[in-house]
Amino acid sequence: MAGPHSPLAPVIKSNAYGHGMISVAGALRRAGAEWLAVSLTEEGLELREGGITGPVLVLGGCYPGQAKEIVSSGLTPVVSTGELARSLSEAARASGRSVPIHLKVETGLGRLGILPKDLPAFLQNLKGMPFLNLEGVCTTFSSVDDLDAAKDQLRLFEGIAEDLSREWGKALIGHIAHTGALLRGLTRPGWLIRPGIILYGYTRGLLAKEVDLKPVLTWRTEIYKIQDYPEGYPIGYFGLYRASQGSRIALLPVGYSDGLLRSYMGAGEVLICGKRAPLVGRFSMDWTMAEVGHIPEAKAGDEVILIGTQGEQRISAEEMADRAKTIVDEIFVSIAGRVPRIFKKD
Repeated sequence: MAGPHSPLAPVIKSNAYGHGMISVAGALRRAGAEWLAVSLTEEGLELREGGITGPVLVLGGCYPGQAKEIVSSGLTPVVSTGELARSLSEAARASGRSVPIHLKVETGLGRLGILPKDLPAFLQNLKGMPFLNLEGVCTTFSSVDDLDAAKDQLRLFEGIAEDLSREWGKALIGHIAHTGALLRGLTRPGWLIRPGIILYGYTRGLLAKEVDLKPVLTWRTEIYKIQDYPEGYPIGYFGLYRASQGSRIALLPVGYSDGLLRSYMGAGEVLICGKRAPLVGRFSMDWTMAEVGHIPEAKAGDEVILIGTQGEQRISAEEMADRAKTIVDEIFVSIAGRVPRIFKKD
């Protein structure tokens, strides 16, 4: 979709959207990704400690106090403040090495970027920092749902990028496109593309209907025990759920400490023996209950699917997000670090 002349900078921030950053980074490097993108300096350092080499773009920049770590680890920070530029310049000069930076400009999101009116003064100061190598310029779409507004923002950024490249006397690496922009065709040949949620098999809203994706993640647990309760018996904290006639309750060792959002209470289901089982009662930190009276064959040790496929049934992360009144991204990044990640190759 990106085309042969648009390099990718896969976004693996927030533990690769909850999937496991080091393993995902390795897989992406083996698949040919020259760049990787994270949000924080700490994430970039974790990649280096995990043996991941090559360009790593730190999209959230860094704090001035982290400049030495950025320089020594060979990370590429996105810069949007004069204070950070000065700190990086001093750290680079002390180390005797040139540090690549990407400049973030403000084009409509109202977040990190430098306002266009402030660029001339910023660039004048940057010219006095010879150990900083201005390598790229970037911004972020406010939205791509309104295609006309997105095209206006893209044109504004194109003009800024062209002016900066001309003033700097070299072609700077431009990047603005994320998953939605890629699907909308809001890309330019040669510019970096920063795919995020699409890497993991999902997109959002109407865009989800425009591309056929295979989800990467299955989230599973097992039944710890099954208990029969008399009609009317309270299940879980505060007795918010009462057992009905013929109730069988499966106790599942997963709770909100594992990332099962409490907003999923009263709306969630899991898959057991290829059938849907409603989650009942109030979620606790470590335990959740499912009603399996309609699944007489269920027993302790049986696989339970929270996200994924079992038999002919499937619960997608989109379904979980809809029922929890959130987005897929939050579902993924909420899965706690204590939940083991097991990586398989097809």
